[in-house]
Amino acid sequence: MSKSTRKQEIVNLVMRQTDYTEEQVEEKLKQWDNNYINVIKEYLNPNFNNKPKKTDTKTLNQQMMGEIRNFMDEVYVKFENRKRYNQYINVLNQQAANKQQQQQQQQQQQQQQTNDESTNTNDGVSDNSTNESATDEQTIKIEEVV
Repeated sequence: MSKSTRKQEIVNLVMRQTDYTEEQVEEKLKQWDNNYINVIKEYLNPNFNNKPKKTDTKTLNQQMMGEIRNFMDEVYVKFENRKRYNQYINVLNQQAANKQQQQQQQQQQQQQQTNDESTNTNDGVSDNSTNESATDEQTIKIEEVV
């Protein structure tokens, strides 16, 4: 068979399978690089070359389990955030309580010192050496507390 007869047979085949004229068939064959099967497929379905996108279809049970997992993940994240926040608040409360205890201890020490001084002045005996040692003890006590 010669090339021209083969080509003519292909044109006749496509014309029998479609409503194309001879000129349209030759144009479509050029477009599809002489692939007559693609010409016929295009006639039957113009979008045959576009493959549909596969959607990942899930069963109802899979969808439900997926939603439950997502919900539980969100709940866990919120729980962890609340837990961290409560720990932070507890640390702040402890620091405030410690600071308050220190202030109370300082106030008690100051009251004791004023009581000691008042008893010393009431006795009428004032000894400079005792006052100096008392002030040294006071500074030491204050430094220990801080």
